[in-house]
Amino acid sequence: MNQSPSPSVVNASNFVLQLYEQNLKLTNRTCLLNQMELQNYLSIFLQQLEERGVKNQNAAVDVFNKKLSNLYKEEGNLYLKNKSYATAVDLYIASCLISPENPIYFSNLAAALFFCKRYKESEKACEIAIQLDSNYGKAYSRLAKVKEKLGKFNEAIDNYNKAIELETNKSNREAITEQRDELIKTMKK
Repeated sequence: MNQSPSPSVVNASNFVLQLYEQNLKLTNRTCLLNQMELQNYLSIFLQQLEERGVKNQNAAVDVFNKKLSNLYKEEGNLYLKNKSYATAVDLYIASCLISPENPIYFSNLAAALFFCKRYKESEKACEIAIQLDSNYGKAYSRLAKVKEKLGKFNEAIDNYNKAIELETNKSNREAITEQRDELIKTMKK
């Protein structure tokens, strides 16, 4: 029996679909595979699994979707690293469309949107990542940076504090603490 998606996943799906449409209008292009290409790749994948004796196609489709969404994320990471932010947005949107339950994809999308100076959309992507996993420290850290850019300094500090609380890596925690402290100094001036 199929379970209905949670309200968080439905919210995430609706947001990313709207974002996809906006991004397509802004850039007039997309990196996403079209429906025919996806069906072709899925068909080849299912055929290969069948040749290996795998009979459960639903499980196979789930595996395919996870691999495809991760592939888009990895490509997005490369474009983000190379400062091709608009393309990274497009690729992260693809990850989110395929796997709207994954907070990492929304956090990465938020980072790419941030670098495109699309702060309100970045804020929403961070909020969705947190809604999907309230213990995901990197999403709080990214949200803090967005809130800071939007002039919501008290909210930024709250999010920096939450990120510090959740961060397990000492050097990352120190870097976040430094960012928070710099903001506090700026606010006192």
